[in-house]
Amino acid sequence: MAHPDINEGHADVSSAACEIYGAAQATFALLYLSYCADEMGIEFEKPTVLEMDNAAAEVFAKDTAMNSKLRHIDQRQHWVKTLRDKRLIKAKHVGTKKNVADIFTKALEGDTFKTVRDMFLHDCTDVCVQGGISKVEETSQDSNEL
Repeated sequence: MAHPDINEGHADVSSAACEIYGAAQATFALLYLSYCADEMGIEFEKPTVLEMDNAAAEVFAKDTAMNSKLRHIDQRQHWVKTLRDKRLIKAKHVGTKKNVADIFTKALEGDTFKTVRDMFLHDCTDVCVQGGISKVEETSQDSNEL
């Protein structure tokens, strides 16, 4: 609890709690995808890699925490541990330079920003040409307006 005078449950906004909650939510999506793959007769790799960049979430997922004050999220974390113990998921650290999600949550500097941006920003010229869309050429008047 945030304060001894607050007796009822309340929202938690610590980054560790939110990341651990996010890891648990991601496992639900992973299990869903495994069920879909099974129904389609497609092999689903186990353990599935659960990528994360938060040290506290990694400590919980890898079961290396010695002592925790995050007891209020323990039930959700037990779920992640169960999936880990059954070898359905495996935690893996993903640093900022390879984490596409960080472009939406962090102020990235120069080269790091460009590297992450280029991971999902692609040149679609070939697709446009195949779809009958011609590339619009920049004119000198357009350049002056920028």
